Amino acid sequence: MKKLSLFLALILGFNTTAQVEFREFDDWNKVLETAQEEEKFIFLDAYTDWCYWCKVADKELFSQEKVGELINNNFVPVKINFEDSLGLVLSRKFRVWSYPTLLYFNSEGEIVLKSTGYQPDTDKFMKSSEEILQYKEGKRYGFDSKELQPNFPDFYVNSLTKGKAKESPTQEMITSFLDEQKDKFSEESWSVMYRFPLNDYYEMFFVENFDKYKSIYGKEEAETFLYQTAYYKIVDAASVKNEELMKKWCDIATSKIEYEKPQDISNDLCMTYFQKTEEYEKYFAIAEKKIESEKLENTTFVNTVAWTTYEKIDNKAILNKATEWMQIVVEKEPKYAYLDTYAALLLKSGKTKKGKKWAKKAIALGKANGESVEETENLLKKFLK
Repeated sequence: MKKLSLFLALILGFNTTAQVEFREFDDWNKVLETAQEEEKFIFLDAYTDWCYWCKVADKELFSQEKVGELINNNFVPVKINFEDSLGLVLSRKFRVWSYPTLLYFNSEGEIVLKSTGYQPDTDKFMKSSEEILQYKEGKRYGFDSKELQPNFPDFYVNSLTKGKAKESPTQEMITSFLDEQKDKFSEESWSVMYRFPLNDYYEMFFVENFDKYKSIYGKEEAETFLYQTAYYKIVDAASVKNEELMKKWCDIATSKIEYEKPQDISNDLCMTYFQKTEEYEKYFAIAEKKIESEKLENTTFVNTVAWTTYEKIDNKAILNKATEWMQIVVEKEPKYAYLDTYAALLLKSGKTKKGKKWAKKAIALGKANGESVEETENLLKKFLK
């Protein structure tokens, strides 16, 4: 019996190391104590119950043996719901409200990297995680990671809470608070700026002091906020069809955000403008250059453009081009959402027989994966009529 128990223990032990073994904590000090005792960094997966890509990461990334080996051996892996208890405190502190977000800390509890969004490329994820381990000492950011609750204003705290207590401040409250701050670079000031829309004065104050904010709060946050600011200014420009204002903010974002392909930033913002002004053929023309230059590698982007084409464009040549893209995409990655888009384009293009076939494939795949297929079923019914 002892031999059998040992055998089972070995088998179970082997299985548990085949994936990331997240640990549960309700006290951040316990996380820090564990990291110091084990002399490991901290890997924090910030998730929510409703986050689709969080579930994809669990299923497709964190379940991989090589990922589990890297994270389990070098980090204290922690998974925390950022809309509950401790998670809310950490959300306010580290300005996390987009999911999934991964937070890396050294063994002393100082944040080393904040990474937002799902990374589907396992090799890139592992390379990034391995590089984190090089930062053995010192702070990489200009604020104190261990002081979890600075003197945040109530309206900021209440904007990141649960239930009826959740509230949003007025523009007057935001501006008044910032006007009163002697230090516009403090955590309190930055968190309010990062969280809420600003007036023209504070938008330009941020742009003019971009490098300083970046040095204190990191590339991820500074560039995310700049892009977000440019995005909303371009939405405003679209509402009055002001292309000059759109180009101004495209230039600001492109000049300051470090990106492998700076033109992509301008393209994305210009596409937003033409989408908002409902000039969809101009939107498609920009997207087409980007998609074909990347040889359809970014399948999520291709699918988004193709779906917009299905919904908004009647030009037959453009519909055919989007359909050709999606044919390649579904052969490469036969996901339910992609099959659904491909079927919709086929049906709208008049290829009814083929469209019905792919719609049925999408429905079957979606049901097998436990996904809602109601939209595809309605699409099929529409064209069956």
